[in-house]
Amino acid sequence: MTSSMKIALLGACLLAPAAGLARTDLVGSLLAKATEIYARKGFAPTGWSHRNAMVEGDSKTLAVNLQGGATYVLAGVCDSECEDLDLVVADSNGKTVVEDLLDDDSPIVHVPKSGSYRVKVTMAECAGTCEFGVIAFKN
Repeated sequence: MTSSMKIALLGACLLAPAAGLARTDLVGSLLAKATEIYARKGFAPTGWSHRNAMVEGDSKTLAVNLQGGATYVLAGVCDSECEDLDLVVADSNGKTVVEDLLDDDSPIVHVPKSGSYRVKVTMAECAGTCEFGVIAFKN
């Protein structure tokens, strides 16, 4: 991901709460914004996404199957109570393939090839219960 894409998504995360969006709509709005940003870069949603909520320190592991012949990006977003969301992608053998453990609320990872993966989403820092979403794009 280019730095301009990361900045645009981060900017969307920062501006959305100021726009007065209800907390329950924020994750959906941020996923839609991520879709717009990636569409301009030639990426389309794969049809796989996941939304849920967790408290600080919790994690959820999700299964995703990515088909061959494409480049994939997984993008995560979370609500205004969230300070840090992390993604770790592991292959079918449990080996970490790629991760975003940066101290931010919009993790983005590039998955290098097709296959069956487990995506561990960790709510590293939030105030209370935080909503999050993860979406897959392909090019």
